[in-house]
Amino acid sequence: RARALLEHFPEPGQDAEGLALRRRAGSLFPVLRPRDAPAEALEPRQAFEALLGLLSRCARVTGRVVLLCDDLQWADADSVALLARLVELRPADITLIATVRSDTHTDAFARFWRDAEPDVELALEPLSHLALAHIVTDVASEAGREVPHEIAQAVAPSCGGRPLLARAFGRMIARTGAAATTELGAR
Repeated sequence: RARALLEHFPEPGQDAEGLALRRRAGSLFPVLRPRDAPAEALEPRQAFEALLGLLSRCARVTGRVVLLCDDLQWADADSVALLARLVELRPADITLIATVRSDTHTDAFARFWRDAEPDVELALEPLSHLALAHIVTDVASEAGREVPHEIAQAVAPSCGGRPLLARAFGRMIARTGAAATTELGAR
């Protein structure tokens, strides 16, 4: 997405400083490296600093950059190191918004999260079976298959309160029919 930002607002990455930042950031994030630029062998922290520099330059053009990290609990060690550096610096023009599950995470993320101090933390409760059943029927209906509410209610408990899984069940019902899905939901 940083590349898309630079393509939409090319000024921050086209002057001599911007191109140098892109070359350094490109050592870990090849998509950011300018075309025809050779890969540089840098320490990850140097690439992180360059990426954060690019984001700050973009924020000067846009007023603010918002990084949205979904399912941050799955982050690998390099991603966590970048986010840890961002949190350490706390640049005023870059906002980090992350979604995090509390029931599972990588070891790298667990260490990071234990020490992180979010400015705002919102705990979301799992969706009710009724709400999940509505998602299942809506998604299946959008895909062209009407699903009886009883079928949707039968698979809702298998979703564990997560709308993503309800959407997946809705798509599966639309593709395969309700009979196979009710067997799966009954497990």
